[in-house]
Amino acid sequence: MLWDTPRERRDDYLSSKEIDPFLLRLLHPDDRTFGRDKIASAEHARENGIPWIPTLAVVNRREGSPAKGAIVVDRPRDLWPSLDALAARGALALKPAHGLQGRGFYAVLGGSGGVVDATGRPVARDELMRSIFEYTREGTGFGYLAQPLLRAHPAMVELTGVEALATMRMVTARHESGYFTLQSLLKIPAPGHFTDNFRGGVSGTFIAAVNPSDGRLTDLVGLTRSGHRHVIERTPIHPKTGKRLNGKELPFWQECFRIAELAATAHPKSPLFAWDIGLGPDGWVVLEANATWGPTGYQICTRQGLRPLLAKLYPADWA
Repeated sequence: MLWDTPRERRDDYLSSKEIDPFLLRLLHPDDRTFGRDKIASAEHARENGIPWIPTLAVVNRREGSPAKGAIVVDRPRDLWPSLDALAARGALALKPAHGLQGRGFYAVLGGSGGVVDATGRPVARDELMRSIFEYTREGTGFGYLAQPLLRAHPAMVELTGVEALATMRMVTARHESGYFTLQSLLKIPAPGHFTDNFRGGVSGTFIAAVNPSDGRLTDLVGLTRSGHRHVIERTPIHPKTGKRLNGKELPFWQECFRIAELAATAHPKSPLFAWDIGLGPDGWVVLEANATWGPTGYQICTRQGLRPLLAKLYPADWA
C-alpha cells in the first residue's frame, strides 16, 4: 500500500526480512527460549504474576520442561482420551509451542462439534493426531500445547461483529525513560475462522491500529473486494459485518496496555517484545509472546514507517 505514501518516505517502511535480524540482535540470550517456546514463556509469565491463558496439556514435548499442572501426552494412543476429558469441560485450542502465523492450529469443540482447523474446516481425529506428532519446526521438539478456546467478550463482538476472538498485537519497547507501547494493533479474524494472523490480508483478517493515548481505532485494512486477492485497501466499515470501527474506542483498552507493559517487565534484558492479548469473558489475558513480529500491518494502518524511530531509539544495534 505504498501507493498512498509520499515517495520520499517509502524507505522508512520495514519488512519482516529487514527487521528480524535486528530484533534477534536485541534479544538477550536469557530470553531466546521464551521467544521460541510458548510453553516456557507462559510458565515464566505466570511465575511473574502476569494474566496468561492456562496451559491445559502438552503433547509430544521432547524438549523443555512441561507446564506445571498440565496433562502430559507422550504417546499417540493417549491423545484422544486426554483431549476428550479436557473438552468435556470446554472447547480447546491446540497449537505448536514453536509455531508461526497460526499454522498448525486446531480447535476441539467438544460434544458433537468435533475438530476444525483455523479456517473452520472439519478435521478427522486421525488427521489431527498425525499432524501433531509429525509436526516440527527448525528441528525443535517443543511439541504442542492445549489451551482453553477463549470466547470473545460481548463488548468485542459488538465492536467487530465477529464471534471469534480478536486479539491485540502489542509491541512494547524499553528505553532510558522506561517502557512504552511501540505498536498496538487489533486483529479481527475472518467470520468463521479461529485465528487472526494477517498474512498480507489473504487470510481474510482485518487489522486496525489503536491510538495509545485514547484507545481509538483507525480505518480497517484488508481485502475489501471479493475476488481481489491482492488488493489491500482501507475502510472505516468492516465489509463482512457492516460494523464501523474507525474512531471507535477499544473496550477496556487501558487494561490491555497495562498488561502489555507488565509482561515486558518480566523480560528486563530484552528491549523489544510483542504480545498477543485477547479480551475474553473475564477480561484481557495474554495468549503468547513473540520475539520477532511483522511490522507491516501497523505501518500500513498508521501510514508511518518504523525505520527512523528504531534507528533513533537503538542507534548502535540498528547499525
